[in-house]
Amino acid sequence: MKKRLFALFITMIMVLSLSTEMAFCAEVAEGDVSVATPIVKLSPSSCTYDGKAHKPKVKVYTADDKKIKSKYYKVKYPSGRKKIGNYNIKVTFKDNYKDYSGTIVQTFTVRPKTPKMKNFDKKAGNGFGLQWHLLKDESKIAGYEVQWADNKSFNDPNSLIIEKGYIGWNSSAMGLVNGTKYYCRIRSIAIKGDAAIYSFWSKSKSSTYTGSNQSAYDGGDTTLEGLKLQQKKSSASGKSSSGKSSGKNNSKHNRCSACSGTGHVLRNVPMSYSPVTGMMQYTMMMVNCSICGGRGWI
Repeated sequence: MKKRLFALFITMIMVLSLSTEMAFCAEVAEGDVSVATPIVKLSPSSCTYDGKAHKPKVKVYTADDKKIKSKYYKVKYPSGRKKIGNYNIKVTFKDNYKDYSGTIVQTFTVRPKTPKMKNFDKKAGNGFGLQWHLLKDESKIAGYEVQWADNKSFNDPNSLIIEKGYIGWNSSAMGLVNGTKYYCRIRSIAIKGDAAIYSFWSKSKSSTYTGSNQSAYDGGDTTLEGLKLQQKKSSASGKSSSGKSSGKNNSKHNRCSACSGTGHVLRNVPMSYSPVTGMMQYTMMMVNCSICGGRGWI
């Protein structure tokens, strides 16, 4: 009798141990399935601003790249999607999809327009000049980023952030080495809240530098954070005394008087209210020419 009770006790322990192990394996399997978050792909994931609303296509895949049918999820698009900015597209899985539950957010970006490089060559003195074509509507951007490097892939490039209103820049401290071929490209920057939204890069221009080796590039005078701050100030002051926007382009573009009209000065000139005329008007100011570096009226 004692032997039978002992055998029954041992059997119960073995069954209990096996059941616990099976339950543990089942938990691991369920955990693996829930952790494998599906992948949401947008086509396209970004586009260039053209004044039209854009609706990218949404496709969802499992972690092992198998397509998930649309009947298992619903897509919610934010309103608008035509102004420059970031838009969150939400993919929520339905109850009939057992492998995952919840919502995945993917960002769709409407980018500012891409400027074009005009010239990239040697200027007077020991400097190299960069010139680009002005965007027709600069009111939608805050500035530009220019890059130059000694390779087509732009590995380890030098980068210049410059406010809108300029079509060129030159310096004798760009870190250039005599006899080296350099490549240059540009993109525009829009500021939306605290986010910087970049255009696609322009096609690059190339040129071989001949001259004395330059000192290391110092990074320029403007930073991205400075551009954001300037944009906030510009937005705050871009209204007339009545509190309504003047509706006019606050940029004035004339030739530089210091270099006999061979270079352009493009600089944002603030409009101010004149108590004499009762109108918003441009204010004359002195600035450095972005091409020749001279100083003249605009």
